[in-house]
Amino acid sequence: MGFIFGERGGGYGLITNTEESSHHRRRQIMNPAFHRKCLKDFMSKFNYVCDRFLVRMDTIVHDRQPTSMVKEFANVTLEVASQAFFNIETHAIEIPNSPFPAAMQNYLRGIQHNFDIPLHPVFLTIFQFKIFQNATKRLQIDAVRFLRKFAFNVITTRMKDIRQDKVVPEDLLSLLINDGSLSMDDIIDEFITIFIAGQDTTANALSFALYGIITNPHVEDKLLNELDQVLGDRDHVEFADLVKLKYLDSVFEESLRKYPVVQAPSRILTKDITVGGYHIPKGNGINSLQILFCMNPEIWKNPEVFDPERFSNAKNMRNFGMTHFPFSIGPRNCIGYNFARIESKVILARLLRKFKFKLMPGQSDKMRARVICSSRDGVICHVTER
Repeated sequence: MGFIFGERGGGYGLITNTEESSHHRRRQIMNPAFHRKCLKDFMSKFNYVCDRFLVRMDTIVHDRQPTSMVKEFANVTLEVASQAFFNIETHAIEIPNSPFPAAMQNYLRGIQHNFDIPLHPVFLTIFQFKIFQNATKRLQIDAVRFLRKFAFNVITTRMKDIRQDKVVPEDLLSLLINDGSLSMDDIIDEFITIFIAGQDTTANALSFALYGIITNPHVEDKLLNELDQVLGDRDHVEFADLVKLKYLDSVFEESLRKYPVVQAPSRILTKDITVGGYHIPKGNGINSLQILFCMNPEIWKNPEVFDPERFSNAKNMRNFGMTHFPFSIGPRNCIGYNFARIESKVILARLLRKFKFKLMPGQSDKMRARVICSSRDGVICHVTER
């Protein structure tokens, strides 16, 4: 995952760092950027990016052309991550030919293709030689180089501002730089990791949530009623509103249950274990496929039904945290799980209050199983104003 055909991408960032002490240290450095205070401060950025996103959706309404909400969500979540963690603009929402969405998708396809080729990662470096590259591999390697060069330029600019005692944002990028223990490659690794992880997973989660809402009119009606009661005449969502949007929270959690975007936490056993009578020696890799928990009728009644009400008291369920883990579990769980939940609630709340969505013929909730699961059909919708 960290190297695309031998080209360093996310490298040894937080997701791909398998050295325990190093991972723990990096996590300590980055944790303050995801603290409750920071999340509260992020609300202005969430709303700012949403303002721009709604303008984009107005354009789609005016053009009267169907659009893939997977792609639209990918652009808005990319901009949110850029603004919140690095205080940079990608203009992915407004500029149709922005290079960032394409680079992100080619990078992610490169990760998948690395998984699909049955070679040890060391041997994948053979594709660094042009004689072994085809057009697709060149595109994916170029995407990695583009993103790392972009990260390098952003980081060096921030470092220069810090040296010159300029006022700089107290964001994740400043935390990584000011720690002083990380090399340039280390900082770029974390930049790319957050840049990618903060965008693709949330975009796909939002797409499935929207699908679940618009294919269940009673859910949509109840959700809109709650939004009207909590927000009233206000457009912007405030931090204090989040705790009141209980049904919206249930809707999003139900979507994460039925459509788990991240397939499985993967772990290497550090000791022998016995599960269900099967002995598994230490050193073996294990996967806990979420879909097997999410669709298990022994855990969830009628699991194929999209029913947000099941989360109204789900936390009282026995072993809830071990059966519903959309952001993984344990010390290597997603560092941005609260960020993603809040960001998604703000985007959904503001989007649904202003626009109505109708799925185009042929759309389904089929999932394309990859490193990150996505909608097979793209959640292509005709969009109108409410």
